[in-house]
Amino acid sequence: MTETLDQLSYALARRRDGSLSPADFARLLRDTASPLCTQLPPRFAEVLEDLCMRLESSQLFSGDSCSFSDRELLDGVGFWIERARLRMTKT
Repeated sequence: MTETLDQLSYALARRRDGSLSPADFARLLRDTASPLCTQLPPRFAEVLEDLCMRLESSQLFSGDSCSFSDRELLDGVGFWIERARLRMTKT
């Protein structure tokens, strides 16, 4: 599962540099993390889905919206990846 988390980290870097759209990034997160989420506590899937929905919603705004910023969302995804990695190494 470390390979999956590495793929997610790479996708996050691509989103940060603008080479991956928010919608493509959200789709990639869902598709790549889905098998991983079955091995993590249910809350991980809930948080990831919330982040994905907000990433997709961010496309509706030309800049940061009132409720969240792109940078904060990406930081949230990075934190999710770190926590998943930590959780996977404990099992």
